[in-house]
Order: sequence, then structure tokens, then C-alpha cells
Amino acid sequence: MRFSEELADWTDWYVAEFLLGRALGIFPESAQFQDVEEVVLLPSPVGNALRGVLEHLTGAGILENHDKSDQYRWSPRRTR
Repeated sequence: MRFSEELADWTDWYVAEFLLGRALGIFPESAQFQDVEEVVLLPSPVGNALRGVLEHLTGAGILENHDKSDQYRWSPRRTR
């Protein structure tokens, strides 16, 4: 499944980071969140970089961020 499809609905930040990591090949395609949760949930260079990419994609209008719940979704204004 494509990253844009996985983020079609509002998704918690840590799941969005995980899905981005899989889409980029940082985590294996077969990985489950539980396999890498420490990298995502605890401060780490990889987790910090993934969060930064989410923020940059939001700034570029590719993703939307629901600040109050800290969730992300693919912007409906973008094509998939």
C-alpha cells in the first residue's frame, strides 16, 4: 500500500512516522510497529528525522496536521 493511501485518514504521529519509515525503506516492509516502536517513541536520530520529514511535508502542503491531536493525514488536495 502506498504512503498516501495509508495516511488517507487522520493518523497518530507515531504511526505516521512508522509508515513513513517503511515507505522510505528505513524499516522493512514486513515490519510491524511493535518491531520498531522504541526508535519512533523514544528520542533517537531516526525518529527525530522522520518527525522532521513529516513537518516538512506538512509545510509543503502534502500532509495536513491536526495540531490538537497531533495527527497527520495526506492532504485531500493532493493527488495520490
